Amino acid sequence: MNMLIYQAFSRLPLGIAIAIEVMGPLAVALLYSRRRLDILWVAISAVGLFLLLPISVPSDLNPVGLLFALGAATCWAIYILLGRAVSPMGPTRAVSLGMAVAAIFAVPIGVYRGAGSLLNERVILVGFLVAILSSAVPYTLEMFAFRRLSSGLVGVLLSSAPGIGATVGAAVLGEYLTPIQWMSVALIMVGSAGCAIFSVRTDAVH
Repeated sequence: MNMLIYQAFSRLPLGIAIAIEVMGPLAVALLYSRRRLDILWVAISAVGLFLLLPISVPSDLNPVGLLFALGAATCWAIYILLGRAVSPMGPTRAVSLGMAVAAIFAVPIGVYRGAGSLLNERVILVGFLVAILSSAVPYTLEMFAFRRLSSGLVGVLLSSAPGIGATVGAAVLGEYLTPIQWMSVALIMVGSAGCAIFSVRTDAVH
């Protein structure tokens, strides 16, 4: 998931890449949903996604970047489904297992692409810090958060990620989105947040 989203980041604005990636959790929500209202929220997000694709309106977005973002969304959905299975292990053990499995896929690619650099002490140090800060620490904190926060609140927080990414991209990287792209990001956020908020209300009633 991280490898794919980093490839998307290198080709797409942050907000757009994250907005597409958020479709992964939405797909899982629809999979487990038994309510018609969730179809509405997913449809709203789907419209936002459709507006980002070159097939809907003329777009200068990198098509390879879009595919990487969709791949990351797929991996995020799989991550959620597998996370349900390993959650009884506890946060630290679950994350350790996930990192070990991820290494089976990532390490061979890293060795192949940068075998000579692996002997550089600076590269090793930076790589270690990236592994800790981008995966180990965030996923561990996420596991602890999931055990203490309601699913609705977690969903709303995740829904804000595309907007935060778009804002940071504009402020730090100079990635300015078009009005249609902003509308697309907003639609995906609304769909994701609506699914989370109304799921909680329905669960509370039952």
